[in-house]
Amino acid sequence: MSQDTRITLLHRLRDRDDQRSWEDFVDLYSRYLYTVARNLGLNHHDAEDALQQVFLKVSDKLATFEYSPASGRFRSWLCTVCRNTVRDLQRRRASRQRQQEVLQAEETPPPLELDQQAEKEWRDFLGNEALRIVRGRETALALSCFELHAAGKDIASIAAELGLAANTVYVYKARVVEQLSREIRRLRADFD
Repeated sequence: MSQDTRITLLHRLRDRDDQRSWEDFVDLYSRYLYTVARNLGLNHHDAEDALQQVFLKVSDKLATFEYSPASGRFRSWLCTVCRNTVRDLQRRRASRQRQQEVLQAEETPPPLELDQQAEKEWRDFLGNEALRIVRGRETALALSCFELHAAGKDIASIAAELGLAANTVYVYKARVVEQLSREIRRLRADFD
């Protein structure tokens, strides 16, 4: 999705009755926000609940929201909304005593740290999403070569373990790496 399309989508979302735009928006950001919620410690069910709350909050705020690239990335703002939603959910579910301990220990990081954390989570999300896509296309053997190498095993050990020639392991690993790189570039172009 291009920058113009995303800004256009944000403007279209001001119309709460524009079902198609909301579907596009949810399709575009739901997996990212779900990943953020899970990384903040929520289980699957709670992450799904948090996601619905995030979309409700975003729906309310988009009526007056003015996107300004100079103030930061839109996904950083979304990540902040998600983080705040998750924190609210966790607070409501905690006992009064636990809630007091969390509130006392909690320190809001400076905006730069939030943006850096959002960017790290974004990179992790893109990598995991690309791997999910490549897993659907690549052979189990090639994926095993890649995963074993990513786990720190050297080519010779992988070749011996899988009964392959070292050159074959290298080719399989390189093929998966190339596909992952291509998918990450494509996903970045779609989201940025």
